[in-house]
Amino acid sequence: MPAPTVSGFNATATGVFATGSPWTPEGLSLFFCQLVIILGVCRIIAVPFKYIQQPRVIAEVIGGIVLGPTLLGRWTWFQTTFFPPASMAFINLLANVGLLLFLMLMGLELDLSLIAKKWRTSLSISLTGMSMCFALSVGVSTFFYRNIDGLSGLDFTNFALFIGVAMSVTALPVLARILVDLKFLKTPLGTVVLSAASVDDAAGWTFLALVTALLNASSPIVALYIFLCALAFAIFQLTVTKWCLQKVYDWLTDHYHGNTNKGSHSISEPMVLISFLVCLASSFVTNAIGVHAIFGAFIAGLIQPRTNEYHVKLTERLEDTVTMLLLPLYFAYSGLKTNIGTMSDGLSWLSLLIVLSCVCFGKLGGCTAVARFALKFQWREALTIGALMNTKGLVEIIILNLGLDAGIINARVFSIMVLLAVCTTMMTTPLVRFFYPEKLWAERVEETEPTSPPVLDHKVLMVVPDIQFVPGLMTFMQFFKGSASPSSIPEDDAQKLVNVEMHAARLINLTGRMSAILIASESEEELVKRDSVINAFQAFAHLRRIRLNPHVVVAPENDQALQLSKVAQANSLNVLVVPWHPTDISFVTNKDETGLLSWFTSEMSSSAPSSAGPVITPSAAKSTDEFYNPPQDISIEQRKTSKNVGTMVYQLIKSCPLRIAVLVDRGFAIHVSSDPVISILVPYFGGPDDLEALSLALKLSEHHRSDIHVLHISLLDHSKAVEDIQPGLHSNQQPSSATLADPIPSLENMIGLDHPGRGDILASLKQIQSNDSSPIKIRYTSVEVEPVLFVNQVLNQIRSESYALVICGRTLNVPSKTTAAQGDGESKHKTQTEASSVHDTGADRASLASHQSLLIGGRVPMAEKILGPLGAAIVKSDVGNAGLIAVRKVKSV
Repeated sequence: MPAPTVSGFNATATGVFATGSPWTPEGLSLFFCQLVIILGVCRIIAVPFKYIQQPRVIAEVIGGIVLGPTLLGRWTWFQTTFFPPASMAFINLLANVGLLLFLMLMGLELDLSLIAKKWRTSLSISLTGMSMCFALSVGVSTFFYRNIDGLSGLDFTNFALFIGVAMSVTALPVLARILVDLKFLKTPLGTVVLSAASVDDAAGWTFLALVTALLNASSPIVALYIFLCALAFAIFQLTVTKWCLQKVYDWLTDHYHGNTNKGSHSISEPMVLISFLVCLASSFVTNAIGVHAIFGAFIAGLIQPRTNEYHVKLTERLEDTVTMLLLPLYFAYSGLKTNIGTMSDGLSWLSLLIVLSCVCFGKLGGCTAVARFALKFQWREALTIGALMNTKGLVEIIILNLGLDAGIINARVFSIMVLLAVCTTMMTTPLVRFFYPEKLWAERVEETEPTSPPVLDHKVLMVVPDIQFVPGLMTFMQFFKGSASPSSIPEDDAQKLVNVEMHAARLINLTGRMSAILIASESEEELVKRDSVINAFQAFAHLRRIRLNPHVVVAPENDQALQLSKVAQANSLNVLVVPWHPTDISFVTNKDETGLLSWFTSEMSSSAPSSAGPVITPSAAKSTDEFYNPPQDISIEQRKTSKNVGTMVYQLIKSCPLRIAVLVDRGFAIHVSSDPVISILVPYFGGPDDLEALSLALKLSEHHRSDIHVLHISLLDHSKAVEDIQPGLHSNQQPSSATLADPIPSLENMIGLDHPGRGDILASLKQIQSNDSSPIKIRYTSVEVEPVLFVNQVLNQIRSESYALVICGRTLNVPSKTTAAQGDGESKHKTQTEASSVHDTGADRASLASHQSLLIGGRVPMAEKILGPLGAAIVKSDVGNAGLIAVRKVKSV
């Protein structure tokens, strides 16, 4: 009895010992080998295409062309060994299953509400481009029909309609990914193009259904019956079936999650099964009517419930399998049927040039004209709209395969039109960059003066990049509504509580995935309503009586810092609080500690005045075992999240002209929730970042019983330090310190005249001192240490007391000393200018020192780049669960 077959595919397993060959032309082993070859070649070709910002579908089509009769298929051994004709049936079957699922994804991706919002603009652009392409397709079809061999026996009406559809469509999925790469997706222009492309997409499939009906009909009246039946079925699906699916979804949501958890990120398996069954049944009906099965799959995607982002979650489940495995198989199969060798004469290339010129004139020119003259877009914007609407990509490939399988076109026209799709798609990104460079449309963050706004005016934007950072940020919010009893808080402070302005920005990474694009296409209001993390923050803020303004920022990784800066400036905010969990702790070994200490030493030494003495050499530093925790077990996902968030934070530090506070949660929620008095340590070296750290400590303590400990660290004279370095560095002796009963005069001398925010800080300190009922207590400790021991001093101080929070400056630069005697305006102006110069120079040296670190391999870990040397040392040390906030002052301009 012969083995069962599927369209000629032998499903019986084979083996080298049984047959002497690892596979047979109809064996399963050969199919696995074909999958590896197809996916491997497509991925290899996609690598260089990624660097020139070309969509992956182009690499997949070209990969199929490379494997087909155009290149490798001309090698007889390769063709007969890996892609014999008997093995192609199963590839075709699996590729068509992938095509059905992909059309369902396209239906899920199509947002009809987006068309409704921009219907006038969308219809104007879409119908103009399609009508001009259809008009020009008459001439192109006539030229093809009369001059290309093998077309004379085909029906000219069907052929002309098919060429018109192929010329007029716009590839919505490819266009959406190009918009993401070009950062256009969330712009008004991107919204217009996306809505117009959606109209093109829907109209294109409708026209193709008409062409298919004409092809499958024996007479015009039969074609009319087929089309009307398909139209009636589509209306039935979009009304009755859609209503039934929504009811089933609501019932299953209540049954599996309950009324309190309808917004859960999970979706029930029965609902997923029902969605698949609807897709298969709809495909069966449209195929039985006489139009292709893909139309049923497309309609099935359109009617899926949109409640609680079900369509997004269903897309997340499907898209990896479809786009990573099945769809490349389909496009590779298309490439295997493409033989550019048939275009060996000048007529074929002339035909390609003619159809390419007509498509560009009709689509690019037509959409540009209506956008410029009817819709009043600027020339650059109109040309950009035309270039984007000219994208063909995978939709055209699908249409061409349907036409070739149905016999509407021959292999030569198929090859010409495939090259047309490749050319129009590849030219989109370069044309858009030429017509409308990013520097002309991208909104820039306006630089602000370092002295503005006032130092004690904190309007906070908390960034929520991932759910794992929620506990630390919620604990941070509690500082603005203290856990102390209301009677312990003065009435004036209680009144201030109502006026605290806080914002929370949920950060969502925008990738090329369909699910991410679906999320990005929604309005911010809808995203705020549906995002569970933002909802949790709002509920928490309501319980703590804090006014919280929510935001959702959807942006690619390289644009997140800019978008967050825009949100902050649009709402007149001046402090960005960004959480981060460093995971490069385990990369640092005992062998690295000498280099890290040397970097600390060079950082402090380069920031000190040049007349202070010689710089301590790195060889003078010796490693100590108390700096770092032992390596911790950190998951790959945590490392990836930390790396991505760390990159975003570092971009903010480098480019954002606002205050940055990086929050590292080491478990300090225990202190805030249980201790009646919150202890805060502020290491103070004298730089502008340290002043910001002190002002933030005062702001966070407004509504708490707080104990602020200011640890003022001064460096010993370098000549003395070098003289005493050998006996002093390795000993366990503690540097001398002096704690003053009245901290205000000492703090006044510590801050100095050169700081722009000095008056605000001192006024706040004096108000605290004069108010006996103030919940804030200030302590001041002054120490002098050798440069290489200042980290030890801070760490020992943290260990000696149970601090809930350590707030330190990111940059450790020491300004030039000024005295109170410099009172005249000229001297004060000179002093401030010199101090500013020292600050900038110190910051530059700090940056230079970080790049010239003596760590092994010359690599500065991410913790040092973001938190600075002192903050990194605190995070990497065994100092309990005190939280850390590293502060960076307003970026200098």
